[in-house]
Amino acid sequence: MLFSVSSFSSILSCFVAFLLAVRKIIHQLMALSSFASILSDSIFRMKKVKSIYQSVGR
Repeated sequence: MLFSVSSFSSILSCFVAFLLAVRKIIHQLMALSSFASILSDSIFRMKKVKSIYQSVGR
């Protein structure tokens, strides 16, 4: 009985560690996606500003 309880607790701790790692990865992916959207947004704005400058320059 004691062995099964200890193995169950070790399995549970491994599962919790796995869940924490997955949560960390998800947070990093969310941060990465928000960073990528900010980057693409700034690139889009730069292109917009560039096209405005080109149209004014003509």
